[in-house]
Amino acid sequence: MATYMIVDSKVNNPESMKEYSDNVAATIRQHGGEVLIGSKSINLIEGDWNPERIVIVKFEDDAAFKGWYNSPEYQKILPARLRSASDNIITVEN
Repeated sequence: MATYMIVDSKVNNPESMKEYSDNVAATIRQHGGEVLIGSKSINLIEGDWNPERIVIVKFEDDAAFKGWYNSPEYQKILPARLRSASDNIITVEN
């Protein structure tokens, strides 16, 4: 069953976020993941959610997602995201 990671990201420091942005896609691909969407073009239909940027990444399954998230390659760049953005991240299975 595929696992989708959905990220609602508000970047606070674009300069330091560059280190993360320049490297994250390669780490995702190493674990069989695919970035489906990364966009600031968001239209609210209902509710009061106001995301700045949405990213959706597809992994083969939850094990592949966890393998990526816990990998040394990702953990190396994760601090750059944590100091550069405020994110809400969920996974959903389909």
